[in-house]
Amino acid sequence: MEELESVNILCPECKKVYKIIISRRILEDVKSFPFPIITMHASDEIGKIHTLLVYLDESLKSRHIEHIDKRVFITPYILYNPCLLNVYCHKYIEKM
Repeated sequence: MEELESVNILCPECKKVYKIIISRRILEDVKSFPFPIITMHASDEIGKIHTLLVYLDESLKSRHIEHIDKRVFITPYILYNPCLLNVYCHKYIEKM
């Protein structure tokens, strides 16, 4: 079974704390800290999703959280696999 780490994130928009789950395998690939991860959660407002860019340090403490105020399209694949809403983006940023 895959090892998972949980991290509590404070959403700057709704001021609520949410737990995100990160695979230990992803953390082993991180080359430098803090590293970025994108996460989403439904707000109390019906139909509103908060998308956050979170930077985590080596202790998995958030060092910076930024609300991404853009429209995000979620494919049916993600809707049926909600665990994929936490997107590890370190590799993609490195390639730019």
